[in-house]
Amino acid sequence: MWWCAGVLLSSCGGSTPAVASSAAVRSLPPQAAPQEPPAPRTLADAWHVLQRFSFGPRVGEARALVESGIDAWFEGQLASAAIDAHANAKAIADYPLAFMEPLELRHAVWPEDQEQLPTNNELEVPNAPVKRGPLIHDLQGALLTQQVLSEHQLLEVMTDFWLNHFNVSVQKKQVAYVADDYINRVIRPHALGHFEELLIGVATHPAMLIYLDNEKSSVKRPGPKGERGGINENFARELLELHTVSVDAGYSQQDVIEVARILSGWGVEELGFAYRDAQHDHGDKSVMGRQFATGGGYEEGVELLRWLAVHPQTARFVCRKLAQRFVDDNPPPALVERLATTWMQSRGDIPSVLRDLYHSPEFWDSQYRGNKVKTALEWMVSALRMLGVRQVSDPAIRALGRLEQPPLAQPVPTGYPETADYWAQSSQLATRWLLSFRFASGRMPGISPDIRDLLGDEVDPDELAQRLSEELLGTASEYTQQVLREHLAAIAKPKVRRRDALALALAMPEFQLQ
Repeated sequence: MWWCAGVLLSSCGGSTPAVASSAAVRSLPPQAAPQEPPAPRTLADAWHVLQRFSFGPRVGEARALVESGIDAWFEGQLASAAIDAHANAKAIADYPLAFMEPLELRHAVWPEDQEQLPTNNELEVPNAPVKRGPLIHDLQGALLTQQVLSEHQLLEVMTDFWLNHFNVSVQKKQVAYVADDYINRVIRPHALGHFEELLIGVATHPAMLIYLDNEKSSVKRPGPKGERGGINENFARELLELHTVSVDAGYSQQDVIEVARILSGWGVEELGFAYRDAQHDHGDKSVMGRQFATGGGYEEGVELLRWLAVHPQTARFVCRKLAQRFVDDNPPPALVERLATTWMQSRGDIPSVLRDLYHSPEFWDSQYRGNKVKTALEWMVSALRMLGVRQVSDPAIRALGRLEQPPLAQPVPTGYPETADYWAQSSQLATRWLLSFRFASGRMPGISPDIRDLLGDEVDPDELAQRLSEELLGTASEYTQQVLREHLAAIAKPKVRRRDALALALAMPEFQLQ
C-alpha cells in the first residue's frame, strides 16, 4: 500500500499547506495465525468496529460504545433493516426533490405561488419534467445527509455497499427520475435482508433496466418495415459478471445470450417495471447447464434470479467483496470460504454473513486494523461526522466530485473501486489535504466546526497532540504524535494553533485509514 509520509511538515499557520512530493510504502506485516477476539472489548476495539461498520465515530462515541457494549451495538445495527427508509427528516426537508415519486418528477405540477417551489428547482412550466441538474443535486445531498446523520450506520454502510455492487448512474437518460425509488424501495430495505429478494428487486427495477438497456430487449418480431426488436445482452452480461457468479464461474458467451433471452420483455412503462409477454422469447434455454423449458414467461426470469442468488460461485464472489470491504483489500481465502458456507446454509441471509464476519478471528486480528485506505466518500463522511456537522452543505456535495466519487454518478457498471491502489494516489490525498484545512478553518460554506467542543480548552502543543490522538485518531502512532507536537509548537498564535490542529487531524495518515 502506498502512503504519503511526512506530509504534515509544511506551513499550516494560516497559509495554504504544501503537499508532500514523495510517498513511502506502508506494508502489512506477514499474515499471522488468526487470534481469538479480545474479551472484554476495549477502546481500540470500539474504534475498529466504528471505523468498519459505520462511517466513522463522532467525538466520544468510541468511549461511550465500550461502556454500553460493542457487541450489543453491532446486534442492534443488524436489526435496523426494519426502519422507515425515509426516516431522516433532515434529508427530506433539505432535499425535497429526492423524495418525490418518479411520475411526479416526470410530470411536475407546481403551485401558482412560485415561493412554494423547492429552492433547488428552476422549473416554472407546469406539468413538465423536473430539470435533472437540481434533481441529481438533491439525490446526492439526501444520500450524503443520511450517511452523516443516521444513527443506523450499518444500514447506511450496507446501502452504500449494495449501491456500488448494483451500480446505476443518474447521468444516463431517465435513471435520475427513478433513483430515489431504487434506493429507498429496493436497496435500503433489502440491504440487511436476503440477497435473493434484493437481486429480484434490482433486476425488476426501472433504474437497472434503463441503465443497462434491458427495456429495449425484445424477441425479433414483424414490423411495417421488416423485423424489429432484438435481444440486448448488456444487463445479462453484468448480471452474471458483476452481480452474481462473476467471471470465475466459467460461463460462456452463449450463456450470456441465454440469460438475455430469459430476460427479454422485461421493460419499463411510465417509469415502472413492465413485463411484455409479446416481446419475450418463449423458446427453451440453457444457462450453465440449467434447463429452462419452452413456454416460460416472466416466472423463468424469477427462477433464474433465485438460482443465481444461491449459486456457490455467487456466494464466494459476494462474500469476497464483503470481506474486502470490512477486513482487507486482499481478504484471507479461509475467511471467504467460511462466509460463503454461511451464505449457502442461510440462502443468502446478509445479517448471518455479517455476523460471522464480525465474530471471525480475522476481523479482530491486529494485522487487519487500520490497514484499509478510506474511499473518498468514506473519508468525507467520516470527516463530517467527526466535525459534528448537522447539515450537509452544497460545497461538500461538490467536493465529492473533486474527490472523484460523486454519489450515484459512476458511469461504468463496475462501481467505484474499493482498494488502496486507487484511493491512495497522490492527487487524491492532496485534495483531501486541502479540504481538511477548508473544513477546519470554516472556509467551506455550511461547515463551521465547534473547535472548543472538539478540542476542549487545550492550547499547549503536547496536550493538543494527545487529544487529537485519543479523540480524533483513535490513538496515533508515536511518529504522528511527534509530528503534531513539533508542528503545533511552531505556531505562535493559540487560535491558529487550535484550528490547524483540527485540520492536521483530518489530514493525518491515521484519518485516511480505517
